[in-house]
Amino acid sequence: MLFFIACTSNTDQQATPTTDSIEGAVITDELPEEDELAPVTQVFTTLDSNFNTGSFYQSGIDSVSFTQLSKLDSGSLKEFVPYLIFNADSSLAIDPYSYNYIIQQRKGKYKVNEAGPDVEIGLVDLRQNARRRLWYSGPAAAILDAKWKDKTQLLLSGIEQLDTAGYQPFVLIIDVTDNHIQRWQSDEILEGPVNDVLKQKLEAQLNAPRTIRAF
Repeated sequence: MLFFIACTSNTDQQATPTTDSIEGAVITDELPEEDELAPVTQVFTTLDSNFNTGSFYQSGIDSVSFTQLSKLDSGSLKEFVPYLIFNADSSLAIDPYSYNYIIQQRKGKYKVNEAGPDVEIGLVDLRQNARRRLWYSGPAAAILDAKWKDKTQLLLSGIEQLDTAGYQPFVLIIDVTDNHIQRWQSDEILEGPVNDVLKQKLEAQLNAPRTIRAF
């Protein structure tokens, strides 16, 4: 089933970013470097084996305002820290979970539930022991996968619900040092149900035997 995710116990409620197109930004029809988007576009072929991962084109460049920091020990954020997606030197981590999900334990098993209709991706700075909002969207969009491109750039793949019974795939390349966001999208429309990939990934980590966890 398609997921649209949010949070009712958000620690960044006052840190709402504003997004504007960068004046003078150049948008080209050139495809990204070969395999540049591959780490996060493969999720689309899992949903549709016929999906063309080479169909993405640059659709815009945005700049998102930096937001206030919240400490890692505030609210429920601390329990999500072991499951975040860390960069190469573990100085930064992508947080696609703490705003969007609620963790519950039942009969020795962990269950992950969606917290609401919106979606937020956070950035955790381990050196400052703090988190800030990096990207936010209303219920029309959903994030499917998140990975680091390098130590300061990350990749997000997601879908946006169209008026018709389909979903348009997109990829975001975010530079966390200046909050510039390159938007790429595909005109190949996904139809039918879309699994909550991030939720499934988090549940698998929570319920994995401790002896084989990577943290």
